[in-house]
Amino acid sequence: MAQDARSIVAKWVAREHGTDRPQKIREPESGLAGTLTLMATPLNPRQRLAALQRYAALSGEDFTGQNLVSARTSQLRFTRCSFVAADLRHADLDGCSFRFCDLSGADLRGASLRGAHFAGCDLRGADLRGADLTDAGLGRVNTGRPPYGLTDITGARLEGAILRDVRHDDVIGWRSAVDHIG
Repeated sequence: MAQDARSIVAKWVAREHGTDRPQKIREPESGLAGTLTLMATPLNPRQRLAALQRYAALSGEDFTGQNLVSARTSQLRFTRCSFVAADLRHADLDGCSFRFCDLSGADLRGASLRGAHFAGCDLRGADLRGADLTDAGLGRVNTGRPPYGLTDITGARLEGAILRDVRHDDVIGWRSAVDHIG
């Protein structure tokens, strides 16, 4: 098979798998001309997030209980995604936007959330100890019917978190969470 045809197929496969890196392909050892075998392994959730381009939007994705330790992202936009009990320790989520996302019980210890924005999110019981929330925003989404669209951090652990210039507006449980860090 011509080299340019292999290149076209590899790029198409990469696009279908949500990555900008072409997948490796080869002709089968049986020698049948024109037949290709895909040699790509499926990306795990951490690799998939890292492969997304800057400002990519994800909607309705389910990362419940996933191992996303040290995940690296490029200012992604998450809408109605579930990170319930996900392991996001030391993840780089700088500049990411979370709207109506469920992060209840998520482990975000040591995560970098600089400039991240949470609107209408559930962070109840999330572990944010040692996380960097510099310039982060926690707020609400104007749904037209209060009290819907509020961010809730009831029971979240913030000991040792960096809260420099954090903006918070109508956040349920904010005072209680901040009072526990002394």
